[in-house]
Amino acid sequence: KMCARREYEKAISLQPKLPIAHFNLGSVCEDQQDWNCARIAYRRASQNGLPAADNNLARLYILERKYDEAVELLSQSLKQTKDNDTKYAMLKNLGWAKLGQKRYQQSQEKLREAIKLNNQRAPAYCLLAQVLERQNKRKDAQVEWQNCLRYASIYNLDEAAWIDMARARLNPAQEAQ
Repeated sequence: KMCARREYEKAISLQPKLPIAHFNLGSVCEDQQDWNCARIAYRRASQNGLPAADNNLARLYILERKYDEAVELLSQSLKQTKDNDTKYAMLKNLGWAKLGQKRYQQSQEKLREAIKLNNQRAPAYCLLAQVLERQNKRKDAQVEWQNCLRYASIYNLDEAAWIDMARARLNPAQEAQ
């Protein structure tokens, strides 16, 4: 990872406006939990025209519970995004940020939009289950927890945590042991 970081930093020194180098540096910094480095790299990637960087920056805001900043950034970026994978990620993160703001209906709408774009990815289902639980819609939440488990990967940090939540919700008797 340190080697990769040095290589991206070298690439940036040679081509400072290369957005993908900044984006990849942000990802490496995020893997190293160097949040400040990740934020700076994603901002520079965004300034150089890479909307996916806004999505990753917004995710960092969400993890820091800066939901208003995430919503503002994603709402602006979503208007300019054409790529469906990036759009899915932005809608999912917008739903996540709205969940953090306790705007459950809006959160649900954004997460369902994300699911329409790609119904075989776990994050929107995992978050939708949480929204439905907060609205006391337990039966509906159970369906979404099952979808969450069906598509989630233990190799994704967010999804790994949601897998544990899903298992706990779907098997409450097992949790009590």
